Amino acid sequence: MIRLKDLLSEADRRFEIPQNTWTPILRSELPRFKRIIFDLVKTAYEPIGGHANVKDKEDIPTEGDFFDVIDVDGDDEIDAATIAKHKSSGKKFVALGHDGSSAGK
Repeated sequence: MIRLKDLLSEADRRFEIPQNTWTPILRSELPRFKRIIFDLVKTAYEPIGGHANVKDKEDIPTEGDFFDVIDVDGDDEIDAATIAKHKSSGKKFVALGHDGSSAGK
């Protein structure tokens, strides 16, 4: 049986972002994207037991200062994401995520 919740989750994954271009997500847009970014991080770190600091979608805003996403296969779904923090020496990447596809990795 298909549940409405499942359909809404799939619809939430589709966004108008340019294909094959890393797109920054503003902090003001983060509430709309944090579930997707969390799911991508979860998929990427699952083989090693999960990310040390990202255990829930609510951890996403506190984990980084910069959030970038990309659609590599043109299906209007985000395939990969990066999370970085600002440090005195520059940007420090603290997490990445992908959808498990070869292109997303």
